[in-house]
Amino acid sequence: MNSADADGPRIYRPGVRMAASYFLDALDRMVRFSGQDLGPCLVFMGTVWANVSWAAEGDDDAPLPAEVDRRPVSIYRLADNLSMPYETVRRHVARLDAAGFVRRDPLGVVAPDAVFTTAQAADVMTGSWDATVRLRRGLEALGVALPTPAATVPPQALPWVGRLSAAFVLGGVDFITQAIESDPVSCLIYLAVNRENLASLLADAERVQPYIGADAIVPDELRQPTSVYRIARVLGLPYETARRHVVKLVETGWLERLPDGGLITPGRSLAHPAMQEAAMQAWPLVRRFLGRTATLGLGGAGDV
Repeated sequence: MNSADADGPRIYRPGVRMAASYFLDALDRMVRFSGQDLGPCLVFMGTVWANVSWAAEGDDDAPLPAEVDRRPVSIYRLADNLSMPYETVRRHVARLDAAGFVRRDPLGVVAPDAVFTTAQAADVMTGSWDATVRLRRGLEALGVALPTPAATVPPQALPWVGRLSAAFVLGGVDFITQAIESDPVSCLIYLAVNRENLASLLADAERVQPYIGADAIVPDELRQPTSVYRIARVLGLPYETARRHVVKLVETGWLERLPDGGLITPGRSLAHPAMQEAAMQAWPLVRRFLGRTATLGLGGAGDV
């Protein structure tokens, strides 16, 4: 029995919904930090994690090392890791290189130390820490039992949580990307449309009660439609890029365009076996991420 089965849909489905919102917020912080579009931000996050992932291997309960030398990653490996075309990743790397967020050497692509020493980078890492605390608190409110945080916070905990957060986001996005048989940008558009659809409902304490911790999927008629323009703004995408991805998602049935032009994630897409499987696969990832960050002291008494 996997952890999703053990917790049951009344916990893991709303938990995965919280995680999806976490993914979107993490990408928003990265877009604002880098001044780049969503695509280059995904490549940057993939580079950051690939550079240090070797140091995070092993026992999930073991403390992570304080600081590591970054190992270059090839564009081919990045493209494979991110489920993105090689040429697309190559273009994004060129943009990131020109902006100073990565550097190219004969062995591959590296995120240089200078990127992580600015006040803006510190704000991103603090934002990752705070967002992870909120995710943990939200899951605890659902009744999810999580590992007790370490009593002390090691000096390099903040940057390591930022790096683990990048891996968590990329892993979760990958599950949904596979479910919709598309690319990470389309996946994030799908998640953003769903969040926009549910935002007003989730903000209404009375109306949302039947759907908190419930197995039921919110009916289509309760979803607040959104627009391509709004999604482009939310994700930091050029409008035309967002429009092309939306057209593809509508054609494949993952999104639905209403007669007035509004967009929703229809209940049938959320109930699709591939999407149900993606949610079940993502749930252990959520637990693993929060377990690993707990070893760094995240979620302790000092986090309010």
